Amino acid sequence: MTTAETARTFRPLAHAWVALPVLISAGLLYVAVALYVSGSPVLALAVVAVAASLPAVYLLRGAYVWRYLYPGLLAFAIFVLTPLIYTVYISFTNYSGANLLTIERVRSYLEQDVYAASDRFVEYRLHRIDGGFALSTVEHTGTGQVIRSSGVIDPQSPPETPIRLTDAPVAGEALPLRDVIAQRPWLRKLQLQLPEGIVLRYDGLRRFAHIAPRYEPAGDGYRDRATGGTVRPDGARGIFVDDAGQQVGPGFRTWVGLKNYSQLFTTPSLREPLLRIFAWTVSFATLSVLFSGSVGVTLGCVLNWELLRGRAVYRTLLILPYAVPAFISILIFRDLFNPNFGGINELLSYLTGRPVNDMPQWTSNPWFARVMVMIVNTWLGYPYMMIVATGMLQTVSSSMYEAADIDGAGVMGKFRHITLPSILPPMLPLLVGSFAFNFNNFLLIYLLTAGGPSMPGVETIAGETDLLVTYTFRIAFRDAAANFGYASAIAAVIFVVVGSLAYLNLRLSQRTARVR
Repeated sequence: MTTAETARTFRPLAHAWVALPVLISAGLLYVAVALYVSGSPVLALAVVAVAASLPAVYLLRGAYVWRYLYPGLLAFAIFVLTPLIYTVYISFTNYSGANLLTIERVRSYLEQDVYAASDRFVEYRLHRIDGGFALSTVEHTGTGQVIRSSGVIDPQSPPETPIRLTDAPVAGEALPLRDVIAQRPWLRKLQLQLPEGIVLRYDGLRRFAHIAPRYEPAGDGYRDRATGGTVRPDGARGIFVDDAGQQVGPGFRTWVGLKNYSQLFTTPSLREPLLRIFAWTVSFATLSVLFSGSVGVTLGCVLNWELLRGRAVYRTLLILPYAVPAFISILIFRDLFNPNFGGINELLSYLTGRPVNDMPQWTSNPWFARVMVMIVNTWLGYPYMMIVATGMLQTVSSSMYEAADIDGAGVMGKFRHITLPSILPPMLPLLVGSFAFNFNNFLLIYLLTAGGPSMPGVETIAGETDLLVTYTFRIAFRDAAANFGYASAIAAVIFVVVGSLAYLNLRLSQRTARVR
């Protein structure tokens, strides 16, 4: 084989391309093992699937086409499909701030719980002796003090059996408290035995006490040594209960089926604020499309008027709200609408001659708060509609307007019979998309009103300007109960609604394409 043929045969980049997917898969397998060991078998299985598919897609000839689709499909699975599946799963559980742990961890918590088996305890001091440590103890009795001590203890391997206390004295000075604190890890493992056989356990920086495990296994539950009763798991409520039905220990996650979904419609304290918020969400999205669309189309028609001078300047000025980041505009408007110090009420007070206190209470009155939200959202949304309408108007033939002028049609007549029918069908998918966007306009509500003012007379954390998405967020992350299961059920309903709107948008787009 010639030198040239050898050079063509040995291609380092090609070999590196083969090795790269294999190395990545090996790293993913390591991650999968770590996830499995940490108690996440589902995530570990998902990582194994990715590790197996990666070299298959990029090394097999038959999967050549999938090389270009694989990154996008993987990103879709990670950032869209996985959160969706997890949210739906959580909606069928009682996962909340009161039910965070698994039942195995709650059992571990109960098995580690202790109680005072008697009032016997000893105070102790720690002494450093011969490279190890020794304890001197003092027990207060009705007749005085009893001083005892332990033998030398190696902190590297503390005894697992109880250390019998004797009357032998301990030499050396006792360590100060700051040095005792550093020895807590091995002190917690010690057990001290009194001459009569009572075993004492670590009970703080100053003493060992007669404490013992409170719960011992009994069937699927436990026997309470302190009361003599039983503790059993209540799967329906996700808690352990005693004989009186009272909760014992923290709650655990459990499967509740359709309970969270049924609460949306059957529990009055949850149904009423949800229905009010749903009605406001639909109204807000509809009015936002109507107002921003109306203002945008009107300004687009004005800017399309050929006799208007300085149209380029006006167009630039009117697009400025679209150029400023939304969160900055929202925060500015929040200050402007401040009832006591905002510029809006100052201006209204100047124009009406009435004090600022008599002006609209934009943050505490529900209707004024909704009006404020609509004003700000119209300001943020009209530039987009204006740009779209301006582009659509370029497709309308000027000969149609000339014919209308000959027929004596007025401005409104030409708008109703020529302009609107010409631009509305192409804009319809955009209007549906705008409705879906405003249906979940979290940023506006969260920054402007935070959902307030609060709804009076409701048990949940609900506000008069809350949208479904902000209501869900507040239930999950702002309410003290942190009811993730109920919030996930609402999120699943929102997904169905928005998914239906997306499907409707697709059908309208297809119909518009066929009409064209």
